[in-house]
Amino acid sequence: RTKPNSIIMAPRETQRRHHGDSSSLRTIRRHEYRTYPPATDCATSNYPRLIHTQETWIFLQNAYAHSKGHNYEHRSSHNNRGGAHHGFNVDFEVRDDGPRGRSIYSTHPISKNTHVYSGSWVVKFTTPDELVAYLKLLPHDLQCDVLLWAFPSGSNGHAYVALDEGSFVNHGETNDSVNLDTDCRTTRDVVQGEELLEDYGHFINKSGGWFEDIRKRAWQDKDKGSS
Repeated sequence: RTKPNSIIMAPRETQRRHHGDSSSLRTIRRHEYRTYPPATDCATSNYPRLIHTQETWIFLQNAYAHSKGHNYEHRSSHNNRGGAHHGFNVDFEVRDDGPRGRSIYSTHPISKNTHVYSGSWVVKFTTPDELVAYLKLLPHDLQCDVLLWAFPSGSNGHAYVALDEGSFVNHGETNDSVNLDTDCRTTRDVVQGEELLEDYGHFINKSGGWFEDIRKRAWQDKDKGSS
């Protein structure tokens, strides 16, 4: 947990790799966030897609608060609500051993109509400037991850992202595989060890708008010459 006025460390897994930049190992103190250049090679850099620690999620959450002008005391109080850094209401684990990559799995049977995830760390960006201001506070690999997880939704052109393990809930390709509804309640009984999946088509706006422009700049495939 991050205490008010304490030193906030850059996440350890991010510290281990930032394009050889040793300055990424330094501590990030209150009001002294470093500004990072925008990532433009997410598709070609082979950056490690890590299963992030609690420390990393809290770093992402506090960076969002900083980008919005909130102080750490306010964000830390919100973060420590119930002692959890995430919005899950059930026990879970993250594994990276299936075709979808990093994903959420149940560790116990879950009954139908259980509210699995509250979305308490899903944050919103209403303009491109808001998103760019946030991304500038993140090292390269975390920029790529945030843009991989984020999505446009609704008719207002806003973009959203879960700054916790909720970003590892993947899309189910078939009706039979989907076991979460749009409110993240289970649509059927879930067995222990089952992957928790939702239907992205129910809430993602495919038009993308300004968000898709930002994502494409980071995730452009230079070999294919895409913009």
